[in-house]
Amino acid sequence: MTADAGAHGAPLRILIVLPSPPLRVLAAAALRAALARTGRDVRPTEAGSGLDALWLAARTPPDLAVVALDLPILSGDELVALFRARPGLGDLPVVAVAPASDPEAPRRAAAAGAAALLTTPFDVEAIAAAFAAAGLFGSAP
Repeated sequence: MTADAGAHGAPLRILIVLPSPPLRVLAAAALRAALARTGRDVRPTEAGSGLDALWLAARTPPDLAVVALDLPILSGDELVALFRARPGLGDLPVVAVAPASDPEAPRRAAAAGAAALLTTPFDVEAIAAAFAAAGLFGSAP
């Protein structure tokens, strides 16, 4: 993974791991809107579970993963730990996602090793700041 993956015309490969299909659609739209201002394009890949995400990431390593902390079967915390243990994914930047009403989300995101935490509902400015924290561009637009 390189932080400059989208700098030279190639879209950023972003793995969106959220349990709700409508939320994945909203997340992809918000990611596109946040990156449009930087001149970067995004190629989202969607997964509804941690197991699907592991398979997709092994098949085509993403430049960034956006992972819900509360996933069924395999939690987002556990998924990030598995990413860290896999060759080629150990340094994958991860942005955790949790409801704004979850008071434990900041602690869980930090413990999982996430570069940033996004809360739902999604906000384009917050997404841009999270991407900057994950090293995808120098500063939030």
